[in-house]
Amino acid sequence: MSIPNDLEVVRPYINYKNKKLIYVYIIKKKKKKHPLSDLLHDAFPLVANTQIVNYLLTVIIVYTVVGFAFQSPDWTTRYMILRRWAFIMGFLYIFRGITLLVTTLPSSLIDECRPPEVELTGTVGQRFAFITEVIGGTALTCTDNIFSGHTALMFSCCMIWRVHSRFHRVYSWIVYLLSTAGILMILFTRFHYTVDVVLAIYITYTTWDTYLRYVQEASMRYMFGFTRNSTFDLFNTQLHTGDATRTYQYLNWQPHPLGKKCIMWFIMYVDGLDIRLRALRVFDENGVWQSQKPASMAEKKLQVQSIV
Repeated sequence: MSIPNDLEVVRPYINYKNKKLIYVYIIKKKKKKHPLSDLLHDAFPLVANTQIVNYLLTVIIVYTVVGFAFQSPDWTTRYMILRRWAFIMGFLYIFRGITLLVTTLPSSLIDECRPPEVELTGTVGQRFAFITEVIGGTALTCTDNIFSGHTALMFSCCMIWRVHSRFHRVYSWIVYLLSTAGILMILFTRFHYTVDVVLAIYITYTTWDTYLRYVQEASMRYMFGFTRNSTFDLFNTQLHTGDATRTYQYLNWQPHPLGKKCIMWFIMYVDGLDIRLRALRVFDENGVWQSQKPASMAEKKLQVQSIV
């Protein structure tokens, strides 16, 4: 007796009827091996070809690289964007590695998933070779779920276009549409759970926003001589009354605002902001802030114009 793949024999037993031996089988529909329920997986159709996700990701990366190779005004800008992207993606993948290490979810794509042997006992070289195979699409992993690395990379390309693009917005919308299609295909192919995609979008946006805010904070502090939080110091310089502090706290109420100076310094050097401040003579040749003799706004404007 042949049994369809989606059915299984629960309990066979023998019954005697009219002196004849009868084999009776109780058959029920197989349950999925992984217990997690996903609303969008249930709502969306299944697409078997997972390579579509890798194809869309490749197109997005190539489009972003070529687009900014042409639209960036100089190599300094290209190098700055590359540094930002490389650092943020490195941070995201290290953070992703921690989430994968502490919690292993059942695969959304493969039932009864077992990690490949190379992930367990392979040498360093074999593991790097396996990573290249995964990136190339010739090998599949099944335990790297939270959060989606493909989504983080696609959304980072969107952030690059959103923040740095000098082209008409139609060029940015092309990468937005490609990324939307890529994220939908991740769900259609069951490449990841929906929670993996949602967390990847949130974590990626938050990382980019935090990084860029620290760059802005450092620029404000060193260009205008602020020594504390730049927003608070701006209130004190613009409101020439004794109530500047009270007004600031009334509007914000942050007696101890978030943000560490050590993180600001670290991001400033990662971003190369110290080099640009040195070019404006805000830092001396040794990278020391010239806080004792800050240049006037007219002098700084002339310095910027001479560089640009």
